[in-house]
Amino acid sequence: MDSGFEFDEPAVWGYAVGRLIEQAALANPAKKTVAHCHEWLAGTALLFAKKFGAGAASVFTTHATTLGRSLAFAGREFYAGIENINPSEEAYRYHVQAKHLLEAAAARECSVFTTVSEITGVECKYFLGREPDVFLPNGLDAGGYLSFEEAAIKHRIQRGRIREFLFYNFFPHYTFDPKNTLFYFLMARYEFHAKGIDSFIVALGDLNRKLKREKSSRTVIAFLWVPAQTKGIHPDLIENRGNYFDIKEFIEENSGNLMESFTYSLFAGKDLKSADVFDGEPHRELERRLRKARRAGAPLICTHELECRNDQIIKALAQAGLENKKDDCVKVIFYPAYLTGTDRLLNLTMREAIQGCHLGVFPSYYEPWGYTPLEAAAEGVPAVTSDLSGLGRFLAALPRDEQNPGIFIINNFGKSADEAAEQLGGILYDYAVMPRHQRVENKINARKLVNNFDWADLAENYVAAHNLALQSKN
Repeated sequence: MDSGFEFDEPAVWGYAVGRLIEQAALANPAKKTVAHCHEWLAGTALLFAKKFGAGAASVFTTHATTLGRSLAFAGREFYAGIENINPSEEAYRYHVQAKHLLEAAAARECSVFTTVSEITGVECKYFLGREPDVFLPNGLDAGGYLSFEEAAIKHRIQRGRIREFLFYNFFPHYTFDPKNTLFYFLMARYEFHAKGIDSFIVALGDLNRKLKREKSSRTVIAFLWVPAQTKGIHPDLIENRGNYFDIKEFIEENSGNLMESFTYSLFAGKDLKSADVFDGEPHRELERRLRKARRAGAPLICTHELECRNDQIIKALAQAGLENKKDDCVKVIFYPAYLTGTDRLLNLTMREAIQGCHLGVFPSYYEPWGYTPLEAAAEGVPAVTSDLSGLGRFLAALPRDEQNPGIFIINNFGKSADEAAEQLGGILYDYAVMPRHQRVENKINARKLVNNFDWADLAENYVAAHNLALQSKN
């Protein structure tokens, strides 16, 4: 079947798990056993347990169909005409036939079939030949996140750390007001179309042109935290960072003298613009270090040197006219490294990076659930999701504040790429010009939405699936 090791190894592992289920069921014949298997990787475990598991019931959960992922990653828009797709032919075309057939067999043979969202349920119906019996939406531990007041404090701290990045990436070239700057971000795997990275970039280009036409004083920094293969941090950025911290340390070392001179000039009634606050050798040394830090040209767009010379994101940014020029109101940072907290640049964890931003943008075209907008909301950060994501479909059914929803939903279903990008661009613009009190209202509403996704409540769906499986074996 030309399956390859990525299929064979999970299949062997699943067989071993199936044997374990068999022994557990035989050791406790008086107890009812339910085997809950997730994804095609556990498919052989489920099939073995059904045949040899001494009557064990089974629940199978697919979080995303193999064929759906393959079509989405190939840039296929399949939801609108899904009923016309031949699953078997497409599985062979994309060389995922082994995974697809195992997944379909597990869905067919399990006692209870489940998936995480209504949108993935549509895939299951047409690709696997069975509609889900129960939906198991993903949740989080709402009580494990900070209160809104604590999140506001964290936002100020992490925003300050991100602003420091501006000082050594942008300010050696030119300056802008960091206090009048918003941070947008997209955080995802490098799935250029499926995650809506393409749509985000086009929308940012439109936003930049609109703000420039209006001569807006607002600056938007858009981070694309999308891991990719790199050769390491760009040498220019390493040097800029070193120069910045050299200047910062020099100022801290001489802060006593500077404060004394400043205080004297203040009490003496001197004009601070002409006062001798910075006179003497420290001033001359500081000027020397500042001259050393100055850079010509535009700031870096990508923080790292990429292995791929024809990178899709870099090409798309250029096509959108996002070049980090001085007069650009929207400036972009492609950050192709994992946010571990020790990456030797921002040194932020994923959670800290989210906390420091103002808006998360996730305009996915394929997203069976979509955790990250929910994680952003839990940190008190508004977000954008799509009606092609499981989360977006779930949210659309909840009562929400239409003006300040906290999590915005764009309509990608059945829309052209231009229509989707235009719609997203409208949200990005509205948020950029939104008064602060309204942004705060969105932060509050985003945090409130999280209460609908607490595992304390959503776990009941798992209990229902297990009970249904046991009933099916009676």
